[in-house]
Amino acid sequence: MQRFLVFVLFLSSSLLKAQNFTSGARSSSLSGASSTFSDVWSCQNNQAGIAFLKNAEAGVYYENRFLLKELSGASFVFATPVSKKSSFGFCYTTFGYSVFRQSKAGLSYAMKLSENFSAGLQLDYFTTGIQDPMNAYGKRSLVTGEAGFIARLTSQVTVSGHLFNIVRARLAEYNNELLPVILKAGIQYKFSEKLLLVGEAEKQTYLGPNFKGGIEYVPAKDVYLRAGASSFPASMSFGTGVLYKGLKLDIASSWHPILGVSPQFSMSYVFSSMKKADSNP
Repeated sequence: MQRFLVFVLFLSSSLLKAQNFTSGARSSSLSGASSTFSDVWSCQNNQAGIAFLKNAEAGVYYENRFLLKELSGASFVFATPVSKKSSFGFCYTTFGYSVFRQSKAGLSYAMKLSENFSAGLQLDYFTTGIQDPMNAYGKRSLVTGEAGFIARLTSQVTVSGHLFNIVRARLAEYNNELLPVILKAGIQYKFSEKLLLVGEAEKQTYLGPNFKGGIEYVPAKDVYLRAGASSFPASMSFGTGVLYKGLKLDIASSWHPILGVSPQFSMSYVFSSMKKADSNP
């Protein structure tokens, strides 16, 4: 039974991107189209985004894929400005359970190179652990990095790019097993203060391209409704969020036609309630 679960987890970690999954229920409700956003979850999704933060912020995230505890993931993120143009961030993510677990700790730095353009870098410490009866696999740790940019072309249009595993780090010597390289390019169009459209193309080593996108609508002040879809794996997502002073609560769920439902939840806090206009850039 353990060997079967390890096989399932290997498969899910590859096809469902456990190596560097998107954090934050806002992003999850938009099927992971998140590289254009500038919030605390940018510590995990695109480090360039934290350069636009005006206050320190921290958040926690949890997801349960297909309602299986063995396929659960969680994240903690923190980011703070250190000057008018730059910010530091930290993220920690974990996925799996006692038999198979992946984790990543990252330290990031981002800077605004102009009023509407930012770039960010992150140093990652990545660990994969497998506990099997023969102890044939054990644990493997490595260091890699990621980088990204965000460009606000106009008041309505934002574009982005992000690259994970820029040094092509290897998980194992056998068969030259690489940690996947993941390239993302995103675009965001803000129709109005009430309506936002995002799209993203993603290419991961060994897998076909994934196109994902979503829409965010604000029916009332500080209330958000979201929906999205992705092509690989083919799935749909939806969610909602509320903002109360500096506290942001978001819930989401994605749906796969064969594997079922995956709920997500995140909570973050801005250590100042002054900048509501920047809560969902």
